[in-house]
Amino acid sequence: MDKKVSKLPLIKRLKVWVNPHYKSFLICILLMLIVNIINIVGPIIIQVAVDDYIKPADFKGLLAIMSIYLISLIIGFICNYSELVILETTGQSIIAEIKKFAFKHILSLNMSFFDKNTTGTLVSRVENDSNAMLVLFTTVITQLIGNSIMLIGIMCVMYFKYSSKLALILASFIPLMLIGAVLFGKFIAPKLIASRKYVADVNSYVTEIFQGISIIQIFGQEQRVLDELKVRSQRKYEADRFVTIMFNTFFNVFFFVNILGTYAVLTTGSQLFLDGKMTYGAVVLFVNFIGVFFMPIFQLSGQFSEFQRGFSGAIRVFD
Repeated sequence: MDKKVSKLPLIKRLKVWVNPHYKSFLICILLMLIVNIINIVGPIIIQVAVDDYIKPADFKGLLAIMSIYLISLIIGFICNYSELVILETTGQSIIAEIKKFAFKHILSLNMSFFDKNTTGTLVSRVENDSNAMLVLFTTVITQLIGNSIMLIGIMCVMYFKYSSKLALILASFIPLMLIGAVLFGKFIAPKLIASRKYVADVNSYVTEIFQGISIIQIFGQEQRVLDELKVRSQRKYEADRFVTIMFNTFFNVFFFVNILGTYAVLTTGSQLFLDGKMTYGAVVLFVNFIGVFFMPIFQLSGQFSEFQRGFSGAIRVFD
């Protein structure tokens, strides 16, 4: 199979399955926007509480604004829960439709096709590879949109309302991480396709063994079959191990960059506070924003990898 297969035809084919469920996806995007707005407003409420109520020792005012903060968190929790339930339900429904379609298509093929493709391979493509596509209809579609808006919103608030200097420091880390994610995705994509192929290979061989177990036992071929299975399983293990190491390496590098960003913001923010150019609440705001800011980038990077996994499954299913 061509490892450099174009994704555009795949996206067009996937769009066919998404279109009937567009209302559900629109609802999920709306719910996600509400959650993102609450995530942005939350640190701002804490900043106001520190500067306007904690510092002047206004307990009644503090209690009122913290009540607003609590209510916003509850609303965010309800919206996030509803979005996840709707999204997962819709994604599972689409995957079930694809499996039915694939199975119906296989039934219409002539016998020469079944001579070239083993039962285990077909089962793996219909079941395992279809399941790998789930992220394309759940995490990727809405999270890519939601996290991109979240990132832009945080940058605008930090730059125009608080400190353009701190905002630019954080922004300087975005290209580094996104470029790294893209390069990582291009590097890992063929490895993921190979991994999916080895999964199908093992499943196919095990199915063949079970179907011909009586013949294997009659001719005493148990050890030969076991040795062959070990070879195929080892090949799958090595491919999976390589992919796992690469994923963990990438995400640990990301966390290191996160630490560098935190260090840069804390040192610069502290200096601005000492120079009287930033309030204490604003420093607290940026510290809270660090986690909120880097999380969308982390998720976007992770989703790029999941995107590759899902496309690897889609390539095999639609093939």
